[in-house]
Amino acid sequence: MFILFLVTLVDMIGFGIIFPLLPMIKIKFAINDLQLGYLASSFAFFGLIGSIFFGYLSDLIGRKIVLYVPVFLVALAYIYTAYANTFVELIILRSVCGFLTGNLSVSFASCADLSTPQNKLNNMGIVGAAFGIGFILGPFLGGITAGNSNDANLVNLEIPFLVAAFVSLLSGIIAVLFFKETLLKEERVNDKNQNIIKLVLPLIMNKSFLFFMFLGTVVSIVFAGLEVYFGLWLNTLMSFTPQEIGLYWASFAVAMTVFQMTLNRFLSPKLALVLGFFGLSVALLGILLITNIWFLVVITLLMTMSMSVILPSLNTNLSNIGAKNQQGLIFGINQSFGSLGRILGPYVLGILYNINTNFTWIAVAMVCLLVALIVLRYFKHEHIDNPL
Repeated sequence: MFILFLVTLVDMIGFGIIFPLLPMIKIKFAINDLQLGYLASSFAFFGLIGSIFFGYLSDLIGRKIVLYVPVFLVALAYIYTAYANTFVELIILRSVCGFLTGNLSVSFASCADLSTPQNKLNNMGIVGAAFGIGFILGPFLGGITAGNSNDANLVNLEIPFLVAAFVSLLSGIIAVLFFKETLLKEERVNDKNQNIIKLVLPLIMNKSFLFFMFLGTVVSIVFAGLEVYFGLWLNTLMSFTPQEIGLYWASFAVAMTVFQMTLNRFLSPKLALVLGFFGLSVALLGILLITNIWFLVVITLLMTMSMSVILPSLNTNLSNIGAKNQQGLIFGINQSFGSLGRILGPYVLGILYNINTNFTWIAVAMVCLLVALIVLRYFKHEHIDNPL
């Protein structure tokens, strides 16, 4: 589980490392807010393609090689990103990194391979913790290594990506040396010429599968949008520097780690989804009331608690759908929907943010509240034999 935790962590560090740098990238490359959203979304868009590709490939040839090879390639891509001279180069390189980190789906598939029904939720919580930590630790590393200044000339935009390259290289080496294959040859997809469309169709006809895909997309939209525009909000209204934004997201990561390792032991996957979306709705509305650092801490704790119970619950429910040699494809599709959410998140919240800052948090909170009610209705009416 440690290797899966590490690879997932590194993948998500690469996704988030750029966010505290966005205000300075905007100045350096002379781009507008919409172009900034395109940059944030490019990683996720190509991750959508990579997730399905690597997930299905791991069902065919095994998990290990599909887990570590992209990690080495993404390390090289990060090195080139550090020395990008134009906005076009930056967009292309972020897209390549996004595609390669599509191997994240293999981590969840491997976790499903290794788990029993009794420990699956806890194991998914561990990998999910890495997902959340990396999602937030990336901005921390980006901010802390860039420097504590709002002057674009004093901020170093190279070091964060070189750090990401080093961490990726190290995790790749560890995976090669210590990760053991979790999908044996006899368990893999037998017909390697089988049309992937024929494998996908039964899944998209499954009502439960589509439902959990919908929920995962909503969470990704909210989380990705928050990471871009809540950081800008902290910079604008509370004068947070890139380094302080990074430190804030680091505290988010610490809280999320603790909660993912503990709360999921006391909640069922179904109850966790309902409470998680309700809590997230309340936290988003609470942003409107933030006037000092202490209330910011309270809202952050509520937000992390909510995210910490939603993500493992979604993955646990998904892992119960399909055979063992379908887990790569299932989590590949799941991660692709997550990538879709990370594409839409910065764009959707960007539109709302340009209309009115407060309206952004109100609108997203109402969406989460509506989703919580939909989840509650779904479990009560569609799965009466398994009540909350």
